[in-house]
Amino acid sequence: MIKREQADPAFRILPVPAVRLSMEQAEEARRAGGFTGTVRRVSVREDRYVLEADGGAGYGIVRVSVRSVSLPAYPGDTVRFTGSFYLFSEALNPGAFDARQYYDASGIFLGFTADEASVVRSPAFSFRRLAFRCYLFARARMLRDAFPEDSGVFFALFTGDTSLAEDADADRAKDLGLSWFFSSTGFTLSVIGRSLYELLRGKTGKPVLSGALATGVLAFYALMAGFPVGAWRALVLLAVRIGADLCGRVYDTLNGSAVFFILLLVTNPFSVCLPAVQYYAAILAGTGVLAPCILKFLFRRDLLFSRLVQGLSVQACLLPVQLLNQYFVSPYAPLLGLLLMPVRMLFWGTAFAGLLAGCAAEPLGKAVFTAGHLLLEGERGLLSFVSGLPFSKVVNGSPDLSRVFLYLGLLAAVAGLYRGLHVYRKYRDERAEYPVGGADFGIAACLLASALLSGTAFLKADLLFPDTMEILMLDVGQGDCFLVRLPEGETYLVDCGSSTTAHTGTGILIPALYYYGISSLDAVFLTHADRDHTEGALELLSEDSVEIGRICLPARGQYQELFSEIVPAAAARGIPVTTLLKGQSLVRDGPEGNRVEFRVLWPGSPSVRDENDGSLVFSLTFGRVRAVFTGDIGADVERVLRAGPADFLKVAHHGSKYSSSEAFLEDVRPAVAAVSYGKDNVYGHPAEETVARILGSGAALYGTGGMGCVIFRFSKNGADSVRCLAKQRIFW
Repeated sequence: MIKREQADPAFRILPVPAVRLSMEQAEEARRAGGFTGTVRRVSVREDRYVLEADGGAGYGIVRVSVRSVSLPAYPGDTVRFTGSFYLFSEALNPGAFDARQYYDASGIFLGFTADEASVVRSPAFSFRRLAFRCYLFARARMLRDAFPEDSGVFFALFTGDTSLAEDADADRAKDLGLSWFFSSTGFTLSVIGRSLYELLRGKTGKPVLSGALATGVLAFYALMAGFPVGAWRALVLLAVRIGADLCGRVYDTLNGSAVFFILLLVTNPFSVCLPAVQYYAAILAGTGVLAPCILKFLFRRDLLFSRLVQGLSVQACLLPVQLLNQYFVSPYAPLLGLLLMPVRMLFWGTAFAGLLAGCAAEPLGKAVFTAGHLLLEGERGLLSFVSGLPFSKVVNGSPDLSRVFLYLGLLAAVAGLYRGLHVYRKYRDERAEYPVGGADFGIAACLLASALLSGTAFLKADLLFPDTMEILMLDVGQGDCFLVRLPEGETYLVDCGSSTTAHTGTGILIPALYYYGISSLDAVFLTHADRDHTEGALELLSEDSVEIGRICLPARGQYQELFSEIVPAAAARGIPVTTLLKGQSLVRDGPEGNRVEFRVLWPGSPSVRDENDGSLVFSLTFGRVRAVFTGDIGADVERVLRAGPADFLKVAHHGSKYSSSEAFLEDVRPAVAAVSYGKDNVYGHPAEETVARILGSGAALYGTGGMGCVIFRFSKNGADSVRCLAKQRIFW
């Protein structure tokens, strides 16, 4: 008996605007219409403008995309938009980015594609408009004066907008666990605001005037950056700092950040789901709680040692956030963060100086940005070098929250221990009764390093139960991609391609592997050479962090055109390629009777001419469970194929009407059948008559087009449960 499990409900913020609720209830992904809203923010992309407009109670904040040659509106304008609403996509595969959850947490409930945009009312003057003109000016100057590959990095540091940034720069930082500081607008604004206030106060001696001027400058800069979360944080910290000075109180970052988090949770409690907020909370815990507790006890002011403790503390607190958001860590991140964090302000200074110099003379601006280019090249070289070191990326997967809380409890215990020792030392006279020796410094550093290493070993994705097998039918659109997970950690891939979704390997498969903590595939089976089965294989082969035991092709596969790209790529990585014929098998005897066997059922000879009918067909046996994978074979092959009874059937050719004949289904008699297809595909897959035949055979039918990724879980004695990531059901 199969237990059908509902996927965990997607993140929701209630109440949501009426249009959003109406579209969800009607299951509409897109709806034509229009609305009038006030523009709050504008971002310039390469081929379009992206605006955030407040449409009032019925629409909420709407993210509007406008493809236009000229700027359609400025912040502060009231604009009438005509086009179509759309719902942000939900995560349909494990590890995939959930756009709907992200924008819900940001307070943006609808997307809108504008065909027309007309300004209804425009204010005579507004600081928003002036700040946005400064944003456009900075963008134009950096594009003109900076090196093409550098302008995006400088612009991201200066305004927080990463739209110009090169993917390679972001990927380098992300792969080494440093994506949190690639765009460090909040940190930059905090330093600017504090420095400006202290400078003005020192010059004028008037904290009220100095505070007002510094707050005004910082608020204008935040307007130019579009008021991201980091900008709000910088303003709150500056306001608390000024208030503390006016009241004669002592200020520290921890108290100011506490005020910020209270305000944030009151105004939008679901913002804690935003990665930027989580990263900041972790950095704050490291620099404001863990590191001070240790350094106060040691009573050491040595700059290098203090930086080491702060770097280790920050990385220890960042570890669970990094794993929950990206599923991997780098052991080199603490040292890199220690080295590169101060450089961020130097980059910002270069960008600011380049803008000022460019206003005076274009050659002068280019000269300043050339100096910045040398700095960036040095950073890129360092990151590239570290990326090539052994174990530069450790894939842990997404840890269970219970493990995260246990790990955070460990860090709290370390902080509490040193806080208690500090209090005890003060009580006993710190110099005479409790001297701190050199061993204490080493113990503190080793304790932090041990917490970081033990946390990395502990915060891992959970393995399957010993007698359980999972088959994941990933939603790749019109194509096939099946991931088989076995209890001893073995993982097998059956096809990886799509004719409708680009970058199947890097965009869908690899995030799913990382989500489950999978860094190696025991074998990759490519049933035939059509792109909707192989498109992501080359991307997978280019990912060095995923090891592949072998690639298995049908007997004639190595001579086919598409496979001719895959075979040399596999050879370049030293991955053996095996061609399979009917009767061959791969067997693994596991503990507790978990015997696994792959037995090839087709092709019988390498002379099959038709591409689809030459598909590799094989059975997978795990204990008493048997699964059959059929590629794209048609009824002609099904008539001569003797597949035998199976618990699981991968439906051939995406549910084509020319496959899954009644005789074949009578032979297999599957308990569950899985059909991978793209929703609303041009081929009409799966065909109505095929669906009727499968349901008529008594099988439970599941498809990716309406369900997203479908996860089939089997115990070695039979089917256990089926789980779908999307809420919509098409077949039962």
